[in-house]
Amino acid sequence: MIANNSAGLKTLLLPLFLPVLLISVTPSSASACQCNRRAPPCEEFPRASAVFIGRVIDSAERKTETDSDGNGRTYDVGIIRFEVEEVFKGIESRIVEIHSGTNGADCGYWFIRGERYLVYAYGDNPGNLETNVCTRTQPINDKSAEDLRYLRNRPNKGVGGRIYGMVGTPTKGWDEDFERKLSGIGGVKVTIHCPDKKELSTTTDQVGSFEFKSLKPGEYVVELNAPEGYVIDYPDVNMLDIHDGGCGKSNFKLLPNGRISGRILNSKGKPIAKGKVSLLSADARGDELAEFEVAEDWTDERGAFEIAPVPPGRYLLGFNLIDSANDPTFYPPTFYPTASDLGKATVIEIKFGEALKGYNITVPQEVLPRVVRGVVFWDEKTPAHNAKVLLMRKSSPFVYGAQEVKTDENGRFAISGGEGFKYWLYALADKYPDRPYRLRGHTYSEPVSVELKGDLIGLKLILNLDEKSFEEVFERKRLGQ
Repeated sequence: MIANNSAGLKTLLLPLFLPVLLISVTPSSASACQCNRRAPPCEEFPRASAVFIGRVIDSAERKTETDSDGNGRTYDVGIIRFEVEEVFKGIESRIVEIHSGTNGADCGYWFIRGERYLVYAYGDNPGNLETNVCTRTQPINDKSAEDLRYLRNRPNKGVGGRIYGMVGTPTKGWDEDFERKLSGIGGVKVTIHCPDKKELSTTTDQVGSFEFKSLKPGEYVVELNAPEGYVIDYPDVNMLDIHDGGCGKSNFKLLPNGRISGRILNSKGKPIAKGKVSLLSADARGDELAEFEVAEDWTDERGAFEIAPVPPGRYLLGFNLIDSANDPTFYPPTFYPTASDLGKATVIEIKFGEALKGYNITVPQEVLPRVVRGVVFWDEKTPAHNAKVLLMRKSSPFVYGAQEVKTDENGRFAISGGEGFKYWLYALADKYPDRPYRLRGHTYSEPVSVELKGDLIGLKLILNLDEKSFEEVFERKRLGQ
């Protein structure tokens, strides 16, 4: 895998109900935009066509966004006019126009009139400059101090460039770009391939950092070999375009290469294909096992799985603990080797870099399918046609529906689950189905807890909650309040 660290962006079509962590720079970016890593100023400045400090004085369009508390704020979008205060690169006039987007899909940066900004702009000529939320464009405040220190104290010409970075394994913490922070690994050899075909090498220090200085301008390839017990997560190699006085940052993520493998078999000793196998922390408890899941895999046609890479620790291994198997038959949740009860699960210890094999799980007799029937209403009397009804395993992450159906013209639904399984059942629908997607809004029923000891009939779901209220009610119920 080769990672090109140019300033870039990508837009994601986010499925409904999928919790995704986004780089929320402006209201527009939070809806559909996710950025690659943010390069440091010394790497970004050489790539930018223009860099300046300016005050927003006008724009082609304005948009007002209202937050959940009902407070509105108006933004300048589209073509933004700036009064230039300080130029670092590429601007000669006192007034400049910069193109930005107007909605979340185009990653446009939304500005506030009268405010001062540090702008990184890109384009082939001064009249065609653009910026977006994935650049280092930002308001002038304490957070812009790093950029301003570099821009106002740039190295003299001829000093060359530098490549620096860190080699480490991800921690539970997050950095400002919503990537896992790294716990550094010392003594790892890092090699750069230079434009003149030469190679230079160094090793990481005690905190996992490395640096190459006084490099000639050109394209460099940075790589390393994972030390014993680790596997490279990202990237395998890194390509950097180094400029005089500039830099390139290259972090490498390594993961402990522990692994566990085996097969999943049914009560007759035959393989179960396309089923989910989960590795949980040994501290797992309760119904909501998803929060304890460390890693997962799906069985192949032979029922085989391998979960990797896995850090050292104590774990529980199980089949169909969180999501239903992709098979018409319902299999009961089963912990290694044959336990149906969490309290009887065998604790497995995986040491650093250890590969455990032969951890087979035999699943007891399949459970019977059961049906839940009911009606969804807009209010106490009006049936809701084409509403979604979701049946979610209690062990599944919020708010994933393992089964999903739509109501008929009379608001009726029938949805299948497994006998003995515990579920959350709820309905949702568009408030304004004829509006553009992001303006439709959603209305929900209160979630109902069900355990299928047979078929259930006569359930009534009323769509009377907005999204915020639904999440609050759901959270209280999940916590047993």
